[in-house]
Amino acid sequence: MILPLAACSGGTSFGDLSANETARLRTPCDALPAPAYAPTATWEQALTVDVIDCNLALPSRLRLSPDGQWLFLTQLRGTTYVYQRQTEGWDFQEASFFDLGDLGVVNEAGLTSIALAPGFDPESPERSRREVFLSYQTRTDNGNVNRISRVVAGMDAGNLVGTDPEVIWTGTGPTGDAHQVQDVHAFEMRGRAHLLALVGDGNEPSSAADPSTDAGSVVLMQRDGSDPLGARAWPDFPKRQAIGVRNAYSMVMLAPEVDPRQGIVAVENGNSSNDRAWLKRLVDIEGARALPHDLGYRGSDTEASFTQTPDISSVGGVGQARNSVFRLFSPPVAPTGLALHPGGGPIAPSDVSGASLVVGLFGETGATEVNERNGLGYLRVTNIGGAALQSTFELMLARRPETAGAVHHPVAVEVDPSDGTTYFADIITGSLYRVGLVR
Repeated sequence: MILPLAACSGGTSFGDLSANETARLRTPCDALPAPAYAPTATWEQALTVDVIDCNLALPSRLRLSPDGQWLFLTQLRGTTYVYQRQTEGWDFQEASFFDLGDLGVVNEAGLTSIALAPGFDPESPERSRREVFLSYQTRTDNGNVNRISRVVAGMDAGNLVGTDPEVIWTGTGPTGDAHQVQDVHAFEMRGRAHLLALVGDGNEPSSAADPSTDAGSVVLMQRDGSDPLGARAWPDFPKRQAIGVRNAYSMVMLAPEVDPRQGIVAVENGNSSNDRAWLKRLVDIEGARALPHDLGYRGSDTEASFTQTPDISSVGGVGQARNSVFRLFSPPVAPTGLALHPGGGPIAPSDVSGASLVVGLFGETGATEVNERNGLGYLRVTNIGGAALQSTFELMLARRPETAGAVHHPVAVEVDPSDGTTYFADIITGSLYRVGLVR
């Protein structure tokens, strides 16, 4: 059905989360609500905001296909849905794209991210171009474990569905109900598809410094889960691409026209004083250098190792590695979504001059007050090829005053590179938003 422009139920709070069937299934909307978010004063002439779907069940990630025709939406308890673009709007496909089943998890655990194969085309005769990768946590007899599975997209009775599921990676050990595998990105390196995934420390800071465990690290692998090509920094643990991660939620690989070395920008939650945004040239696309990248987390979000992490791939102003942390958010805003914006209106273009990013601000878990730590932000990083990164940040979308007393937490963020339309989802209310640029 074509989603109408027309309220949703109150949604689910984290205190009510469970692993039952209703936490996986979307409930159809009778009518769409008024948006809970509105442009801030300096952005009200530049942006439009509307709700395009509601009563989703814990939406966790959005991913737009390269041709812009499909919008994938994952839900924390394991179900992935798709929307197909139509002339008059997005058509929600009632049949799920893929359901991982009951993952047996609670709290923040579950299906956290989705990646589409490089050059993804659901109608391609090449199976490798129809692959979709899902990162998640599932409960086992030994506790929660991190996993990545791949499915193959195909058409069935007019629906886009995932088939042939296969687990391609399982983490080194059990983890908790948070700080798990958070984001996954697919790209091509040395002529083959690879995956890069952010893995939280499982609330055990000591694991972030230990390359023998993937907790608190960035992992790299080929599309089938095998070891990545090229030289490796930790030969005994070849999938380990970086250590020192606390809880990085979302990342973007910069396009060559923005950074020829395709640096990784990520946003990461700290403890209680600082969140951070960092740009690190984590991946050697040629695969010739084995550099031991370290994001520096050792249990504190105020120590220099967290706030001044060196990028050993980029030389700074005095011949040393430059600081890869280009922004600290203090007080913390809990950034949980990140997407590259092409530019338009007051948003600068993403090109050699710098990268424009849209950031989802989760805010304090369960908070009901309206403040500047909850909404959508505009993060601009410049001097990417220089000795020291520079950045600016401002709030674009904030909660409406009348929403005070209710919980709202944006998580998933995606931007259409063709026109700059931003999409984001609220994990609590289950609403999917569209933010347009006024032309």
